[in-house]
Amino acid sequence: MLLFAFLLVSSIYFTSSENAPSSSNFDWGYTLLSKLIHLDNKVSILTAQLEDAVKTIANLSDTIETNKQSAGTTYIRWGRTTCPGKAVLVYDGYVAGSDHLKSGTAVNPLCLPKDPDYDKYLSGFQFSGRIYGAEYQTDRYPEWAYLQDHDIPCAVCRIPRTNVLMVPGKTVVMTITS
Repeated sequence: MLLFAFLLVSSIYFTSSENAPSSSNFDWGYTLLSKLIHLDNKVSILTAQLEDAVKTIANLSDTIETNKQSAGTTYIRWGRTTCPGKAVLVYDGYVAGSDHLKSGTAVNPLCLPKDPDYDKYLSGFQFSGRIYGAEYQTDRYPEWAYLQDHDIPCAVCRIPRTNVLMVPGKTVVMTITS
């Protein structure tokens, strides 16, 4: 290719009277060849930069695909501290909710994290909005009697699908990664 470019440029170069060789054909040819080699080096550098850019774009595309796949949906495993199979543990904690004899508190049971973030609170006993920890009441079942009055664990798990998660007792958004 370099030889073809040399022949092409030399034929164009010779058509102009101002570019005709003045000293010797060797000097003129050497100068022209040097310039072609310099241009060929620049083309090689630009080609390498283009290849690097293509690789960078491919890596970024892979990163985007990986991030898409790391999204997921969450669910709660009541009475467990781990997640099954390919599910990822987001956090484990304890089941809590309202007292069965009281009104005005949580409607559904919650899976509270073991390490809540306290934002604004008032120390001491409060008469409204109370949440109670759940305990096993298994004294009527001999095979489960060892669980009597133990706190009920829970685990929030994530599997690869679209996800939205509200974490009770936390004040910051949790980033879920694999």
